Amino acid sequence: KYKERIIGELELDCYVEDNWGIASYLAKKTRAKIFWISNAADFHLDFPDKYLHFHQVVARIKELI
Repeated sequence: KYKERIIGELELDCYVEDNWGIASYLAKKTRAKIFWISNAADFHLDFPDKYLHFHQVVARIKELI
């Protein structure tokens, strides 16, 4: 709930999270575009914007702005 509240208060357009459970929750509960940094063991989990490396997320955000 804390991250959900902060995303709302700051009116963030995007947020990067490394925990699948939190990323999934935030994707459902906020308007922000959530980027999930996964790991090799969890990469099979379904999530629309998942990446293995932070630099991949940065590159994707650069494309969007």
